Amino acid sequence: ISPSPELGDDGRPVNLGVRFRSTADGRIRGIRFWKRAGITGTHTGSLWTSSGTRLAEASFSQETAGGWQVAMFPEPIAISANTTYIASYFCPAGNYARQPGYFNPASGTGTYSANPPLTAPADGLYGPNGLFAYADAPTFPTQSASSSNYWVDVLFESNTGSGTTQPPPGNTPVQGTTTYTLPVIPFSQPDIT
Repeated sequence: ISPSPELGDDGRPVNLGVRFRSTADGRIRGIRFWKRAGITGTHTGSLWTSSGTRLAEASFSQETAGGWQVAMFPEPIAISANTTYIASYFCPAGNYARQPGYFNPASGTGTYSANPPLTAPADGLYGPNGLFAYADAPTFPTQSASSSNYWVDVLFESNTGSGTTQPPPGNTPVQGTTTYTLPVIPFSQPDIT
C-alpha cells in the first residue's frame, strides 16, 4: 500500500519519527520511510528508547527516487512488549513526506494505527506522536506539531509468531517468527481506548 502524503520542506536538516509499541516481545530488524519525489539527501534511520537512548542506527543506501526506502540494522534489536519506542530518520536536506492531523484523536481518522502486535498510538495515549527535532545529525526527536505522520516504519519480528507473513522489501524473516510492520494507512474505524 502506498501513502500519498504532502511534501514538507523546512529548508534545514530535520529528524522525523514515530512513537510505537508492541504487545509481544520481538526484534526490530530495520527501519523504513516513505520517500516522495523531490526528497533529497542521504538518510539515516535510528531506533530509540522512549527516554532517548539510541539502540541502533543504519544508513539508507541505494535509495530510489520514491516509495518505501529500507535500511537494515547490523543486528536485530530486541524490544519488550508493552514498552514505548521511537523510530526515526534523519533528513539532511530538510524535505520529507508528511500527513498533518494523522495522530490527532479528534480528527476521526488515523487516530490509532495498529497492525497487531504493533501500534502507533494517537496523541495523548503515551505522549504526542509524529515527532521531529532540528539538528545537523541524527538526533532523538521530541517535538510534535499538527499530529503529523512522517511515514516512518519498523521491520519487526515477533518472538511468539508461528509461521511468517510476507515481509517488506529487504527483510528476511527468521524461521518460526512472524514479521510485521506498522501499517501505511489507518484503520477505517480506529480504536483508541
